Amino acid sequence: MGYLSDDFVRQLESFGQLKVIAEFSQRQIDYFHALPAGLKGTETIRNGALAMVHHARVMRSLGISMLV
Repeated sequence: MGYLSDDFVRQLESFGQLKVIAEFSQRQIDYFHALPAGLKGTETIRNGALAMVHHARVMRSLGISMLV
């Protein structure tokens, strides 16, 4: 799923679908956090990090604070 996310996010951004990007990236983050440590390889960690970056960027654009 990670290899498709960059292209998917760019397409959604071009149509102004920020809420969809927020939901999509949150699902990716949840998936990453649910993986057992043994399945978190370099590519998986990279994809999880990119999902976090996409999510943070979209939340900032939507004006939603992520501070806990």
